[in-house]
Amino acid sequence: SDADARRERVLDAAARVYGERSIARAGRRDVAKAADVSSRAVRGRQTRVDLLREVVADLPFPPTARLIADAD
Repeated sequence: SDADARRERVLDAAARVYGERSIARAGRRDVAKAADVSSRAVRGRQTRVDLLREVVADLPFPPTARLIADAD
């Protein structure tokens, strides 16, 4: 679906942008621009940390998602 494709673009862009600039120096607008989506598509996540958690949870190794869930 379009929503799934948009989510993938946002997560891929977040991983790139945070990797290049760090989470402290890159905002959600930077991620939206890199993903070529509206800021609103990224604003649905409450914070940059929430977005980073989504990126990490989406990584291909399942134990990561459990570790993140346990950290909360």
